[in-house]
This record gives sequence, C-alpha cells and structure tokens, in this order.
Amino acid sequence: MALVELQNRGILKYLVSQNCDGLHRKSGMLPDCGKEYIRDFRAVATYEKTVRDHRTGRKCARCGGTLHDSIINFGESLPAQPLQRAHDHAKKADLCLVLGSSLTVTPANEVPESVGQKRGAKLAICNLQNTPIDHLSDLRIHSKTDELMLRVMEKLNLPIPPFILHRRLLIKTDTTGKERNQLRILGVDVDGTPVTFLKSVTLDYNRRVARSEPFVIDFRGTLQPGTILKLELEFMGHYCEPNLELSHPISPESDEGTLYLLGYSPYTGEWKITKQDSTNAREEPRDNAEKAEDSVLLSTAPDGLPDNIRRTRAANILPPITA
Repeated sequence: MALVELQNRGILKYLVSQNCDGLHRKSGMLPDCGKEYIRDFRAVATYEKTVRDHRTGRKCARCGGTLHDSIINFGESLPAQPLQRAHDHAKKADLCLVLGSSLTVTPANEVPESVGQKRGAKLAICNLQNTPIDHLSDLRIHSKTDELMLRVMEKLNLPIPPFILHRRLLIKTDTTGKERNQLRILGVDVDGTPVTFLKSVTLDYNRRVARSEPFVIDFRGTLQPGTILKLELEFMGHYCEPNLELSHPISPESDEGTLYLLGYSPYTGEWKITKQDSTNAREEPRDNAEKAEDSVLLSTAPDGLPDNIRRTRAANILPPITA
C-alpha cells in the first residue's frame, strides 16, 4: 500500500511485478494496458495436455477471446512486451528499488542489474538473503520489505493508506412478461466487464438462492417505484469478508442498472456502500504518474543507519531521502 501512495503522488513512476496472484491490481495499482481478470477462485489451466497450455476454459467478456492464466512455468519465456517496457523504464530510472526478490531468475533480474551498471543511477536492494548483484547496489538492506517501507514513508512524511477491498456491483431489473420481473446482480470491473467475486445472492422473502453466474432471481408481481428489495450477498471469502445486506430501491425510471461501490476493510471487518448516481458502470482510470518523464529520486541519509542496512560501492554519499 506504500507503493500505491507513492504512485498516487507521482513519486513512483513504474512498477515491475513478478507476482501472479494479482496483488498489485488488488492494492489499487493502475494497470497499464490490456484486459485482465482478477479471480477470487482457482483460474489456472488444467495443464492436462501440456504445461504450455495456459487456457483456463473461460472467455473474455469484452472480445470473446480465450483467456489464459498468467502463470509462467519453468522453461517458459516472459511476455516480451512487458519485459521490454521494464527495460525501457530501467534506462530512464534514477533509482531502482528492489523489494523482496532473490534476483536469481533471468531475465527479470537483468532489469535492476542494468540500473546498477548505469552511471549516475542508484540501486537499492531490500531482501533478507544475499543476491547475485549485491555488489552493484548502492544501498543493501537486510530486512523485511514492510519494515523498510514504513521507515521510507515516515522519512518522506507520507501516510500509508489502509488496504480496502473494492468491489463494484451492478443491479438491473428487467421485465420479462406480464407481472414477471427479473433481477440481475453482477460484479463489474472499471470498464464494465464482468468480475466474479460473489458466491450467492439471496432476495429477502424469496426462498430461492442464486448460486451461479449470472445471478438472476425471477419473481412475479408488479414492482412499484420506490419498492425496496433487500439482498444478502455472499462473497468468496478469501478476505474473510462477511455477508453484506444491501437495500436496493426500484427506480421510477427505466432501470438500466444501478452501480454500487463496495469497500471492505479487513482491519475493522466492516463494509461501506456508496451508490453511484450514474447508471453507467464504466469509470475512467485515474490520472497517475505516467505523464511524468523522470524516474523516482529516493535515497537515504548517511547517518543513523541500523545494523541491517549497509552501504556498498561506497564511492558516493547519498543525499537524504527526498521526493
């Protein structure tokens, strides 16, 4: 979450992530391009034919194309375009901060290595174990990444935002016949494409429970404007999120859909619901530091270093941490 705050303030210019569990997206880091689906369930391929077959069996809601998992097995190459972008940004970087990587896997480890070899650039490595390119680093920190980032953000006098699990829920009411109505509940991404995070949906005073996508509840009777439909949402539960009771009023106008922004705090165990006025589920991405040309300038003061931090390649004394 410290990296999210640094990104929001324009300090962090580019993130190279090796994780395949979507943590960078879940934290709020902005995607660069392409459509990605973050699943709350097992979505990797079965690999029944070969480990090179990454098809998950699902289709893209935007283009209908076959979805592939993001796992990179041993012996497989990294995606060429993201790897090239990482190298391009490494060429422009004033500082490369390595957090929790052994730097033993090629070609990913060549990205920070190129910064360490570049004149005028700084390389800082935070990892508990030694790495093969420690000798190139200007600052070598033997600690956990959380402990380091707490001190960095304190030095920069910047707050670390708490992690909030954000969900976007779209509810639509359709008339399918005389006095027959259909309630559709679905999760959506910022571009309006479906996202799966619900396990079941229950309508109050209705014995039927919708347990599969799309979550559709059929019921009879005329829905008068202002009628309140009480729903109980059951989530996948990977964040120990409790069920959420949501009251959805029927709009007097044609119901093209109502978007609810849900926020869950794992720290308090509470949900926050915000009803968006617009019925359009699409939301433009936030502006971020992509417009900036220069890379982040981070370094550390020469005094007051704890025992687990040592300075390497000691030709230069680094200035205090600065934004």
